[in-house]
Amino acid sequence: MPNANAPRELVAFDFLVGAWECESHVRGPDDVVRTRAATWVGRYILDGYAICDEFRQLGPAGEVAMLGQTYRLFNTDSKTWVMKWLDALDATWLDLGPEDLGGVSVREGTITFRHRRPRGRAGRLFPLHSVFRNTFFDIAEAGFRWRSELSTDNGETWAEVQTIEARRPATP
Repeated sequence: MPNANAPRELVAFDFLVGAWECESHVRGPDDVVRTRAATWVGRYILDGYAICDEFRQLGPAGEVAMLGQTYRLFNTDSKTWVMKWLDALDATWLDLGPEDLGGVSVREGTITFRHRRPRGRAGRLFPLHSVFRNTFFDIAEAGFRWRSELSTDNGETWAEVQTIEARRPATP
């Protein structure tokens, strides 16, 4: 549960709390889109002052191909989001939505933020100065969608590299 004293802005991401079954569509360097099974599990942590969500994507043989957690907090002094992705497979951190890339935008059922090219295996697939734009949209109780786009020209043009469709698992 969120802490009663936590910043009210934290509720923007409370839709992530719970378990989600996902279908991830990844566009490879060969421009072929591959569909992979994934899960997304979110929960409040640190006495309800933060949200932590774990994303796990499987590869073609059912192996874990992507695994990490995102930590989401809101800093009331600077009025900015503090979000970091921890890539468990490559042991690297990635700042999500840093202010120098525009921060985090929360508007009418959409949340958008940018980040730089990740370090590690996944990042090596993209040019060094790549910027990514991620957007949560179609947010509802039963599901949400997420899109990641890539720009290699400082945000002049964007190309979709991954989409995720998340839905609540069926209960018996």
